[in-house]
Amino acid sequence: MLALAFKPLAMLLPGGPSLPGSPSPRPARPTFPEPGIVAEPYQLELIRFYASAGVTAVVTINSGALIAGLSQAANLDVVPGAALACALFIWALGVTTGVATWGAAYHAVVAHASSDHEGDMRWRRIATGLFHAALSMFLLGFVAIALSLFR
Repeated sequence: MLALAFKPLAMLLPGGPSLPGSPSPRPARPTFPEPGIVAEPYQLELIRFYASAGVTAVVTINSGALIAGLSQAANLDVVPGAALACALFIWALGVTTGVATWGAAYHAVVAHASSDHEGDMRWRRIATGLFHAALSMFLLGFVAIALSLFR
């Protein structure tokens, strides 16, 4: 009796008994491309996504450090004013460099769309360099403050 109650449920499960009149016992499975092979439109979309996320990250961390430093400047009696000003300048430069990274990534996409492989690769290298410069400016701002504390 209990088996009769579960038979309709078994028909709904993958690999269960097929329904009368259905051509195959298993539903068709979607096929995915082989690993490592990604169509060009998807490559461009991935590049845009990663570039956008990276630029957002470096601008956010640098601007967050800049805002935190500005809001707490009066409370940081231990840090010399010159070191704090230097760190704030470095973080502001990091924000600017992060925005410039977006511009370089945009030019890379435009060059790629116009099939200018040489220009595309040049702008990608520039965008990568700017990204790493903006990321290092975030850390360099903290180093400027830390070094002033050990004097």
